[in-house]
Amino acid sequence: TMTVRVWSPLADIPVRLKVENLTDPTVSVETEAMVSEAEVWQTLTFDFANEFPGTAPINFNSVYTKASIFFNFGTPGAETGAQTYFWDDVAMGDDGTEPSEGLTLPITFEDDIDYGLADFGGNESELVTDPTDPGNTVVQSTKTEGAEPWAGTTVGEDIGFAEPLPFGPEATTMTVRVWSPLADIPVRLKVEKVDDPTVSVETEAMVTEAGVWQTLTFDFANEADGTAPINFDSEYTKASIFFNFGTPGADTGAQTYFWDDVDMGDATQPTTTVYDIIANSPDHTVLASLIDMAMLADALSDEEASLTVFAPTDQAFDEVPADIIAELTDDPTGLLQSVLLYHVVGMAVASTDLMDGQEVTTLQEEDLVVSIVGTEVSINDAMVILANLMADNGIVHVLNGVLLPPSFLSVEDFASAANPARIAPNPAQNFVNLSFDMPLDQVIVLRVFDLSGKMLKSTQINQQFTQINTSDLPAGMYVMQMETGSGIYFQKMMVAR
Repeated sequence: TMTVRVWSPLADIPVRLKVENLTDPTVSVETEAMVSEAEVWQTLTFDFANEFPGTAPINFNSVYTKASIFFNFGTPGAETGAQTYFWDDVAMGDDGTEPSEGLTLPITFEDDIDYGLADFGGNESELVTDPTDPGNTVVQSTKTEGAEPWAGTTVGEDIGFAEPLPFGPEATTMTVRVWSPLADIPVRLKVEKVDDPTVSVETEAMVTEAGVWQTLTFDFANEADGTAPINFDSEYTKASIFFNFGTPGADTGAQTYFWDDVDMGDATQPTTTVYDIIANSPDHTVLASLIDMAMLADALSDEEASLTVFAPTDQAFDEVPADIIAELTDDPTGLLQSVLLYHVVGMAVASTDLMDGQEVTTLQEEDLVVSIVGTEVSINDAMVILANLMADNGIVHVLNGVLLPPSFLSVEDFASAANPARIAPNPAQNFVNLSFDMPLDQVIVLRVFDLSGKMLKSTQINQQFTQINTSDLPAGMYVMQMETGSGIYFQKMMVAR
Protein backbone atom coordinates (compact mmCIF):
# COMPACT_ATOMS: atom_id res chain seq x y z
CA THR A 1 0.00 0.00 0.00
CA MET A 2 0.81 3.68 -0.40
CA THR A 3 -0.92 6.77 0.96
CA VAL A 4 -1.49 10.26 -0.42
CA ARG A 5 -3.23 13.16 1.35
CA VAL A 6 -5.66 14.84 -1.05
CA TRP A 7 -8.11 17.77 -1.16
CA SER A 8 -10.80 17.65 -3.82
CA PRO A 9 -13.59 20.08 -4.74
CA LEU A 10 -15.69 17.04 -5.73
CA ALA A 11 -16.83 14.04 -3.68
CA ASP A 12 -17.29 10.42 -4.84
CA ILE A 13 -14.63 10.55 -7.53
CA PRO A 14 -11.86 8.04 -8.23
CA VAL A 15 -8.20 8.91 -7.83
CA ARG A 16 -5.79 6.62 -9.63
CA LEU A 17 -2.18 6.13 -8.56
CA LYS A 18 0.29 4.56 -10.97
CA VAL A 19 3.87 3.57 -10.19
CA GLU A 20 6.34 2.54 -12.89
CA ASN A 21 9.99 2.10 -13.76
CA LEU A 22 11.68 5.41 -14.54
CA THR A 23 13.37 4.09 -17.71
CA ASP A 24 10.85 1.39 -18.73
CA PRO A 25 7.19 2.50 -18.79
CA THR A 26 6.06 -1.07 -19.57
CA VAL A 27 6.89 -1.95 -15.95
CA SER A 28 3.96 -0.48 -14.01
CA VAL A 29 1.04 -1.15 -11.68
CA GLU A 30 -2.09 0.98 -11.10
CA THR A 31 -4.82 1.11 -8.49
CA GLU A 32 -7.55 3.50 -7.34
CA ALA A 33 -9.12 4.95 -4.22
CA MET A 34 -12.26 7.05 -3.80
CA VAL A 35 -12.62 10.59 -2.47
CA SER A 36 -15.47 10.41 0.03
CA GLU A 37 -15.93 14.11 0.89
CA ALA A 38 -15.49 17.38 -0.94
CA GLU A 39 -13.36 20.30 0.26
CA VAL A 40 -11.62 18.50 3.12
CA TRP A 41 -8.20 16.97 3.44
CA GLN A 42 -8.27 13.18 3.66
CA THR A 43 -5.68 10.42 3.41
CA LEU A 44 -6.32 7.91 0.64
CA THR A 45 -4.83 4.41 0.83
CA PHE A 46 -3.85 2.76 -2.48
CA ASP A 47 -3.51 -1.04 -2.34
CA PHE A 48 -1.51 -2.24 -5.35
CA ALA A 49 -2.39 -5.84 -4.53
CA ASN A 50 -5.76 -4.84 -6.03
CA GLU A 51 -4.65 -3.57 -9.42
CA PHE A 52 -7.20 -1.72 -11.49
CA PRO A 53 -8.99 -4.04 -13.99
CA GLY A 54 -7.22 -4.15 -17.33
CA THR A 55 -3.82 -3.11 -15.92
CA ALA A 56 -0.80 -5.22 -15.00
CA PRO A 57 -0.63 -6.87 -11.57
CA ILE A 58 2.11 -5.96 -9.12
CA ASN A 59 5.40 -7.79 -9.67
CA PHE A 60 7.62 -7.96 -6.61
CA ASN A 61 10.64 -8.63 -8.80
CA SER A 62 10.15 -5.36 -10.69
CA VAL A 63 11.59 -1.97 -9.76
CA TYR A 64 9.09 0.90 -9.47
CA THR A 65 10.82 4.30 -9.31
CA LYS A 66 8.27 7.03 -10.07
CA ALA A 67 4.58 7.71 -9.47
CA SER A 68 1.73 9.51 -11.26
CA ILE A 69 -1.62 10.61 -9.82
CA PHE A 70 -4.89 11.04 -11.78
CA PHE A 71 -7.81 12.93 -10.21
CA ASN A 72 -11.32 11.95 -11.36
CA PHE A 73 -9.77 9.37 -13.63
CA GLY A 74 -11.84 8.57 -16.70
CA THR A 75 -13.79 11.84 -16.73
CA PRO A 76 -12.80 14.52 -19.27
CA GLY A 77 -12.48 18.12 -18.11
CA ALA A 78 -15.24 19.18 -20.48
CA GLU A 79 -17.78 17.36 -18.31
CA THR A 80 -16.87 19.00 -14.99
CA GLY A 81 -15.25 22.24 -16.05
CA ALA A 82 -11.88 23.25 -14.63
CA GLN A 83 -11.32 21.74 -11.18
CA THR A 84 -8.40 22.36 -8.82
CA TYR A 85 -7.07 19.61 -6.56
CA PHE A 86 -4.35 19.56 -3.89
CA TRP A 87 -2.17 16.65 -2.77
CA ASP A 88 0.64 16.04 -0.30
CA ASP A 89 2.53 13.47 1.82
CA VAL A 90 3.15 10.59 -0.59
CA ALA A 91 4.30 7.63 1.52
CA MET A 92 4.51 3.87 1.76
CA GLY A 93 2.13 1.99 4.05
CA ASP A 94 -1.47 2.67 5.01
CA ASP A 95 -2.65 5.76 6.90
CA GLY A 96 -1.89 4.13 10.24
CA THR A 97 -5.31 4.93 11.64
CA GLU A 98 -6.96 2.45 13.95
CA PRO A 99 -10.62 3.52 13.95
CA SER A 100 -11.62 0.93 16.53
CA GLU A 101 -9.57 2.70 19.22
CA GLY A 102 -10.87 6.22 18.70
CA LEU A 103 -10.16 9.36 20.73
CA THR A 104 -10.62 9.71 24.48
CA LEU A 105 -11.63 12.82 26.39
CA PRO A 106 -10.19 15.23 27.27
CA ILE A 107 -8.68 15.89 23.85
CA THR A 108 -5.57 17.96 24.60
CA PHE A 109 -3.68 17.50 21.30
CA GLU A 110 -0.51 16.64 23.23
CA ASP A 111 -0.17 13.02 22.04
CA ASP A 112 1.52 11.90 18.84
CA ILE A 113 -1.62 10.39 17.31
CA ASP A 114 -4.03 11.04 14.46
CA TYR A 115 -6.77 13.32 15.81
CA GLY A 116 -8.89 12.97 12.70
CA LEU A 117 -8.86 16.70 11.93
CA ALA A 118 -10.88 17.48 8.81
CA ASP A 119 -11.70 20.95 7.45
CA PHE A 120 -14.72 21.94 5.40
CA GLY A 121 -16.22 25.05 3.85
CA GLY A 122 -12.91 26.87 3.47
CA ASN A 123 -11.26 26.29 6.85
CA GLU A 124 -7.55 25.43 7.05
CA SER A 125 -6.35 23.73 10.26
CA GLU A 126 -3.18 22.23 11.68
CA LEU A 127 -1.58 21.33 15.00
CA VAL A 128 0.77 24.13 16.16
CA THR A 129 2.61 25.34 19.25
CA ASP A 130 0.41 27.52 21.46
CA PRO A 131 1.51 31.12 20.66
CA THR A 132 1.11 32.02 24.35
CA ASP A 133 2.66 28.85 25.85
CA PRO A 134 5.59 27.14 24.07
CA GLY A 135 4.98 23.96 26.07
CA ASN A 136 1.43 23.47 24.79
CA THR A 137 0.09 22.12 21.48
CA VAL A 138 -3.20 23.44 20.07
CA VAL A 139 -5.19 23.45 16.84
CA GLN A 140 -4.85 26.50 14.62
CA SER A 141 -7.90 27.01 12.41
CA THR A 142 -7.93 29.74 9.78
CA LYS A 143 -11.29 30.76 8.37
CA THR A 144 -10.08 31.93 4.98
CA GLU A 145 -11.34 34.95 3.10
CA GLY A 146 -13.25 32.64 0.76
CA ALA A 147 -14.75 30.52 3.54
CA GLU A 148 -18.43 29.70 3.72
CA PRO A 149 -20.55 30.95 6.67
CA TRP A 150 -20.60 27.32 7.92
CA ALA A 151 -16.86 26.66 7.53
CA GLY A 152 -15.45 24.54 10.34
CA THR A 153 -13.20 21.73 11.48
CA THR A 154 -14.01 18.22 12.70
CA VAL A 155 -12.09 16.30 15.35
CA GLY A 156 -12.54 12.55 15.21
CA GLU A 157 -13.36 12.39 11.50
CA ASP A 158 -13.64 8.68 10.53
CA ILE A 159 -11.95 7.49 13.75
CA GLY A 160 -14.49 9.01 16.17
CA PHE A 161 -14.41 8.89 19.96
CA ALA A 162 -13.54 5.66 21.74
CA GLU A 163 -16.83 5.86 23.62
CA PRO A 164 -20.02 7.80 22.83
CA LEU A 165 -20.20 11.14 24.64
CA PRO A 166 -21.76 10.42 28.07
CA PHE A 167 -24.72 12.77 27.78
CA GLY A 168 -27.60 12.50 30.23
CA PRO A 169 -30.30 14.68 31.83
CA GLU A 170 -27.72 16.13 34.26
CA ALA A 171 -24.78 16.05 31.82
CA THR A 172 -25.46 18.12 28.71
CA THR A 173 -22.40 20.38 28.54
CA MET A 174 -18.98 20.32 26.90
CA THR A 175 -16.10 22.79 27.10
CA VAL A 176 -13.50 23.96 24.59
CA ARG A 177 -10.67 26.44 25.27
CA VAL A 178 -10.53 28.98 22.45
CA TRP A 179 -8.47 32.00 21.38
CA SER A 180 -10.15 34.37 18.95
CA PRO A 181 -8.91 37.57 17.25
CA LEU A 182 -12.51 38.85 17.38
CA ALA A 183 -14.80 39.43 20.35
CA ASP A 184 -18.57 39.01 20.48
CA ILE A 185 -18.73 36.23 17.88
CA PRO A 186 -20.62 32.93 18.08
CA VAL A 187 -18.79 29.62 18.14
CA ARG A 188 -20.90 26.61 17.22
CA LEU A 189 -20.13 23.08 18.41
CA LYS A 190 -21.78 20.13 16.70
CA VAL A 191 -21.57 16.51 17.82
CA GLU A 192 -22.77 13.66 15.65
CA LYS A 193 -22.45 9.95 15.00
CA VAL A 194 -19.39 9.02 12.94
CA ASP A 195 -21.24 6.78 10.49
CA ASP A 196 -24.64 8.52 10.55
CA PRO A 197 -24.62 12.33 10.09
CA THR A 198 -28.39 12.47 10.60
CA VAL A 199 -27.74 11.84 14.30
CA SER A 200 -26.48 15.18 15.59
CA VAL A 201 -27.03 18.07 17.98
CA GLU A 202 -25.63 21.62 17.78
CA THR A 203 -25.32 24.55 20.17
CA GLU A 204 -23.42 27.83 20.44
CA ALA A 205 -21.41 29.91 22.90
CA MET A 206 -20.10 33.48 22.59
CA VAL A 207 -16.50 34.69 22.62
CA THR A 208 -16.48 37.67 24.99
CA GLU A 209 -12.86 38.86 24.66
CA ALA A 210 -10.46 39.12 21.75
CA GLY A 211 -6.83 38.07 21.89
CA VAL A 212 -7.05 35.98 25.07
CA TRP A 213 -7.69 32.34 25.89
CA GLN A 214 -11.07 31.58 27.41
CA THR A 215 -13.02 28.42 28.13
CA LEU A 216 -16.41 28.25 26.44
CA THR A 217 -19.21 26.08 27.79
CA PHE A 218 -21.58 24.51 25.24
CA ASP A 219 -24.93 23.35 26.66
CA PHE A 220 -26.56 20.92 24.24
CA ALA A 221 -29.79 21.09 26.22
CA ASN A 222 -30.11 24.45 24.42
CA GLU A 223 -29.80 23.37 20.81
CA ALA A 224 -29.20 25.97 18.09
CA ASP A 225 -32.30 27.25 16.34
CA GLY A 226 -33.45 24.99 13.54
CA THR A 227 -31.33 22.00 14.64
CA ALA A 228 -32.31 18.71 16.26
CA PRO A 229 -32.62 18.53 20.08
CA ILE A 230 -30.36 16.27 22.09
CA ASN A 231 -31.44 12.62 22.26
CA PHE A 232 -30.02 10.74 25.23
CA ASP A 233 -30.64 7.44 23.44
CA SER A 234 -28.39 8.46 20.52
CA GLU A 235 -24.64 7.94 20.24
CA TYR A 236 -22.54 11.02 19.49
CA THR A 237 -18.99 10.07 18.52
CA LYS A 238 -17.30 13.03 16.82
CA ALA A 239 -17.36 16.83 17.08
CA SER A 240 -17.04 19.83 14.76
CA ILE A 241 -16.32 23.44 15.68
CA PHE A 242 -17.39 26.51 13.67
CA PHE A 243 -15.85 29.90 14.50
CA ASN A 244 -17.96 33.01 13.79
CA PHE A 245 -20.74 30.75 12.56
CA GLY A 246 -23.03 32.36 10.03
CA THR A 247 -20.50 34.93 8.81
CA PRO A 248 -18.66 34.30 5.52
CA GLY A 249 -14.92 34.83 5.37
CA ALA A 250 -15.41 37.62 2.84
CA ASP A 251 -17.05 39.78 5.55
CA THR A 252 -14.12 39.69 7.97
CA GLY A 253 -11.16 38.68 5.84
CA ALA A 254 -9.08 35.66 6.80
CA GLN A 255 -9.07 35.18 10.59
CA THR A 256 -6.96 32.70 12.58
CA TYR A 257 -8.37 30.99 15.67
CA PHE A 258 -6.85 28.53 18.16
CA TRP A 259 -8.59 25.82 20.18
CA ASP A 260 -7.69 23.15 22.72
CA ASP A 261 -8.91 20.92 25.58
CA VAL A 262 -12.17 19.47 24.29
CA ASP A 263 -13.95 17.84 27.23
CA MET A 264 -17.24 17.03 28.91
CA GLY A 265 -18.54 19.25 31.71
CA ASP A 266 -18.74 23.01 32.14
CA ALA A 267 -16.36 25.81 33.00
CA THR A 268 -18.16 27.14 36.05
CA GLN A 269 -15.62 25.75 38.55
CA PRO A 270 -12.32 27.66 38.51
CA THR A 271 -9.33 25.37 38.28
CA THR A 272 -6.36 27.70 37.86
CA THR A 273 -5.72 30.90 39.83
CA VAL A 274 -3.19 33.66 39.31
CA TYR A 275 -1.28 32.22 42.26
CA ASP A 276 -1.21 28.80 40.58
CA ILE A 277 0.33 30.30 37.43
CA ILE A 278 3.07 32.01 39.46
CA ALA A 279 3.72 29.10 41.82
CA ASN A 280 4.01 26.64 38.91
CA SER A 281 6.28 28.85 36.80
CA PRO A 282 10.02 28.01 36.78
CA ASP A 283 10.71 31.70 36.09
CA HIS A 284 8.91 33.00 39.20
CA THR A 285 10.38 31.06 42.12
CA VAL A 286 11.46 34.26 43.93
CA LEU A 287 8.08 35.94 43.48
CA ALA A 288 6.25 32.81 44.64
CA SER A 289 8.36 32.57 47.81
CA LEU A 290 7.86 36.28 48.57
CA ILE A 291 4.10 35.93 48.10
CA ASP A 292 4.10 33.05 50.59
CA MET A 293 6.28 35.03 53.01
CA ALA A 294 3.91 38.03 52.78
CA MET A 295 0.91 35.74 53.41
CA LEU A 296 -0.76 36.75 50.13
CA ALA A 297 -1.17 33.26 48.65
CA ASP A 298 -4.76 32.90 49.85
CA ALA A 299 -5.76 36.30 48.45
CA LEU A 300 -4.28 35.46 45.04
CA SER A 301 -5.94 32.03 45.14
CA ASP A 302 -9.41 33.44 45.79
CA GLU A 303 -11.58 31.89 43.08
CA GLU A 304 -14.19 34.63 43.48
CA ALA A 305 -11.69 37.44 42.90
CA SER A 306 -10.87 39.23 39.66
CA LEU A 307 -7.20 40.18 39.63
CA THR A 308 -4.34 41.24 37.41
CA VAL A 309 -0.81 40.44 38.56
CA PHE A 310 2.27 42.02 37.00
CA ALA A 311 4.80 39.29 37.75
CA PRO A 312 8.55 40.05 37.75
CA THR A 313 10.80 37.15 36.79
CA ASP A 314 13.60 35.70 38.90
CA GLN A 315 16.05 37.58 36.68
CA ALA A 316 14.23 40.84 37.45
CA PHE A 317 14.68 40.26 41.19
CA ASP A 318 18.38 39.58 40.60
CA GLU A 319 18.67 43.21 39.44
CA VAL A 320 17.37 44.54 42.79
CA PRO A 321 20.16 45.22 45.33
CA ALA A 322 20.38 42.70 48.14
CA ASP A 323 19.94 45.39 50.78
CA ILE A 324 16.53 46.36 49.34
CA ILE A 325 15.45 42.70 49.29
CA ALA A 326 16.65 42.38 52.89
CA GLU A 327 14.70 45.50 53.89
CA LEU A 328 11.54 44.01 52.38
CA THR A 329 11.90 40.53 53.84
CA ASP A 330 12.63 41.96 57.30
CA ASP A 331 9.02 43.21 57.31
CA PRO A 332 7.09 40.49 55.41
CA THR A 333 3.51 41.46 56.28
CA GLY A 334 4.21 45.19 56.19
CA LEU A 335 6.69 46.61 53.70
CA LEU A 336 7.02 43.43 51.59
CA GLN A 337 3.26 42.96 51.40
CA SER A 338 2.84 46.59 50.39
CA VAL A 339 5.40 46.31 47.55
CA LEU A 340 3.85 43.06 46.28
CA LEU A 341 0.35 44.55 46.29
CA TYR A 342 1.77 47.35 44.13
CA HIS A 343 2.00 44.60 41.46
CA VAL A 344 -1.70 43.64 41.76
CA VAL A 345 -4.78 45.32 40.25
CA GLY A 346 -8.25 44.51 41.57
CA MET A 347 -9.74 43.64 38.17
CA ALA A 348 -8.86 41.53 35.16
CA VAL A 349 -6.94 43.78 32.75
CA ALA A 350 -5.98 42.20 29.42
CA SER A 351 -3.21 43.70 27.30
CA THR A 352 -5.86 44.94 24.88
CA ASP A 353 -7.36 47.02 27.73
CA LEU A 354 -4.17 49.02 28.26
CA MET A 355 -3.57 52.46 26.73
CA ASP A 356 -0.50 54.65 26.51
CA GLY A 357 -0.33 57.04 29.47
CA GLN A 358 -3.03 55.16 31.37
CA GLU A 359 -2.80 55.17 35.19
CA VAL A 360 -3.91 51.96 36.89
CA THR A 361 -4.60 51.92 40.63
CA THR A 362 -3.17 48.91 42.46
CA LEU A 363 -4.36 47.12 45.59
CA GLN A 364 -1.55 48.98 47.38
CA GLU A 365 -3.54 52.14 46.43
CA GLU A 366 -0.76 53.79 44.42
CA ASP A 367 -0.87 54.05 40.64
CA LEU A 368 1.06 52.31 37.89
CA VAL A 369 1.72 54.14 34.62
CA VAL A 370 1.33 52.35 31.28
CA SER A 371 3.62 53.21 28.36
CA ILE A 372 3.09 51.79 24.86
CA VAL A 373 5.65 52.35 22.11
CA GLY A 374 4.89 50.36 18.97
CA THR A 375 4.30 46.80 20.13
CA GLU A 376 6.21 47.24 23.41
CA VAL A 377 4.16 47.70 26.61
CA SER A 378 5.80 48.89 29.83
CA ILE A 379 4.45 49.25 33.35
CA ASN A 380 6.37 52.11 34.96
CA ASP A 381 9.80 51.25 33.51
CA ALA A 382 9.38 47.45 33.44
CA MET A 383 8.57 45.83 30.10
CA VAL A 384 5.80 43.27 29.63
CA ILE A 385 7.63 40.30 28.10
CA LEU A 386 4.70 37.85 28.15
CA ALA A 387 1.08 38.97 28.28
CA ASN A 388 -2.32 37.48 29.00
CA LEU A 389 -1.62 34.29 30.96
CA MET A 390 -5.25 33.53 31.73
CA ALA A 391 -6.43 32.20 35.08
CA ASP A 392 -9.94 31.53 36.29
CA ASN A 393 -9.66 34.48 38.68
CA GLY A 394 -7.73 36.90 36.50
CA ILE A 395 -4.69 37.50 34.32
CA VAL A 396 -0.91 37.40 34.78
CA HIS A 397 1.45 39.61 32.75
CA VAL A 398 5.17 38.80 33.05
CA LEU A 399 7.58 41.73 33.64
CA ASN A 400 11.34 42.07 33.24
CA GLY A 401 11.57 44.43 36.22
CA VAL A 402 10.37 44.84 39.81
CA LEU A 403 7.95 47.68 40.56
CA LEU A 404 8.74 49.84 43.58
CA PRO A 405 5.98 52.19 44.78
CA PRO A 406 6.80 55.89 45.18
CA SER A 407 6.01 55.75 48.91
CA PHE A 408 8.67 53.08 49.41
CA LEU A 409 11.26 55.11 47.56
CA SER A 410 10.67 58.20 49.68
CA VAL A 411 10.55 56.68 53.17
CA GLU A 412 13.91 58.17 54.09
CA ASP A 413 15.28 60.76 51.67
CA PHE A 414 18.80 62.18 51.51
CA ALA A 415 17.93 65.10 53.81
CA SER A 416 17.18 62.60 56.60
CA ALA A 417 20.77 61.32 56.73
CA ALA A 418 23.06 62.12 59.67
CA ASN A 419 25.05 64.23 57.22
CA PRO A 420 22.18 65.63 55.11
CA ALA A 421 22.67 65.56 51.33
CA ARG A 422 20.95 67.39 48.47
CA ILE A 423 20.79 66.96 44.71
CA ALA A 424 20.46 69.79 42.19
CA PRO A 425 19.31 70.56 39.62
CA ASN A 426 16.25 68.33 39.85
CA PRO A 427 14.97 67.86 37.15
CA ALA A 428 18.42 67.34 35.69
CA GLN A 429 19.61 67.27 32.11
CA ASN A 430 23.23 66.25 31.61
CA PHE A 431 24.41 66.18 35.21
CA VAL A 432 23.28 66.44 38.81
CA ASN A 433 25.28 67.81 41.76
CA LEU A 434 25.33 65.93 45.04
CA SER A 435 26.32 68.04 48.04
CA PHE A 436 26.60 67.26 51.76
CA ASP A 437 26.26 69.73 54.65
CA MET A 438 29.61 68.66 56.09
CA PRO A 439 32.81 67.13 54.71
CA LEU A 440 32.66 63.36 54.48
CA ASP A 441 34.52 61.20 56.97
CA GLN A 442 33.59 57.95 55.21
CA VAL A 443 33.13 56.45 51.75
CA ILE A 444 29.51 56.54 50.58
CA VAL A 445 28.08 54.23 47.92
CA LEU A 446 25.72 55.94 45.47
CA ARG A 447 23.52 53.93 43.13
CA VAL A 448 20.99 55.00 40.47
CA PHE A 449 17.96 52.82 39.64
CA ASP A 450 15.10 53.06 37.19
CA LEU A 451 11.57 52.55 38.52
CA SER A 452 11.66 48.85 37.73
CA GLY A 453 14.47 48.44 40.28
CA LYS A 454 17.21 47.93 37.69
CA MET A 455 20.53 49.41 38.79
CA LEU A 456 21.98 51.71 36.11
CA LYS A 457 24.93 53.33 37.91
CA SER A 458 27.05 52.65 40.98
CA THR A 459 29.92 54.75 42.31
CA GLN A 460 31.80 55.49 45.53
CA ILE A 461 31.94 59.06 46.88
CA ASN A 462 34.35 60.59 49.41
CA GLN A 463 34.02 64.30 48.50
CA GLN A 464 31.59 66.83 49.98
CA PHE A 465 30.65 67.98 46.47
CA THR A 466 30.31 65.48 43.58
CA GLN A 467 28.89 65.81 40.07
CA ILE A 468 27.05 62.77 38.60
CA ASN A 469 26.80 62.39 34.81
CA THR A 470 23.17 61.91 33.68
CA SER A 471 23.61 62.56 29.95
CA ASP A 472 23.35 58.84 29.19
CA LEU A 473 19.98 58.45 30.95
CA PRO A 474 16.75 58.71 28.93
CA ALA A 475 14.16 61.21 30.11
CA GLY A 476 12.14 59.86 33.02
CA MET A 477 12.00 59.23 36.76
CA TYR A 478 14.92 57.60 38.61
CA VAL A 479 15.82 56.73 42.17
CA MET A 480 19.18 57.53 43.76
CA GLN A 481 20.20 55.31 46.67
CA MET A 482 22.81 56.50 49.18
CA GLU A 483 24.35 53.91 51.48
CA THR A 484 26.15 55.36 54.51
CA GLY A 485 27.44 53.94 57.74
CA SER A 486 24.25 55.04 59.49
CA GLY A 487 21.69 53.75 56.98
CA ILE A 488 20.31 53.64 53.45
CA TYR A 489 18.51 56.66 51.99
CA PHE A 490 16.59 57.27 48.78
CA GLN A 491 15.88 60.31 46.65
CA LYS A 492 13.76 60.59 43.50
CA MET A 493 15.43 62.30 40.54
CA MET A 494 13.86 63.45 37.29
CA VAL A 495 15.82 63.62 34.02
CA ALA A 496 14.32 66.01 31.46
CA ARG A 497 15.34 66.45 27.84
